[in-house]
Amino acid sequence: MRRPLGISIVGGLMVSQALTLYTTPVIYLYMDRLSHLLKGRKAAHIISGDIIVPPLPAKDAPNS
Repeated sequence: MRRPLGISIVGGLMVSQALTLYTTPVIYLYMDRLSHLLKGRKAAHIISGDIIVPPLPAKDAPNS
């Protein structure tokens, strides 16, 4: 009688932990992108390996 309960508890803990570890960073990335879009920037920065591309200038900034 205890075995199915133990399997369901351990399985539930493993699934919830895996979902938490994968979904939390994704949610924070989407929130960061949304905040930059709401501030009027097209992209805050792009990090690809060791290369960091600077942010795009705002629309009302003078071209240099």
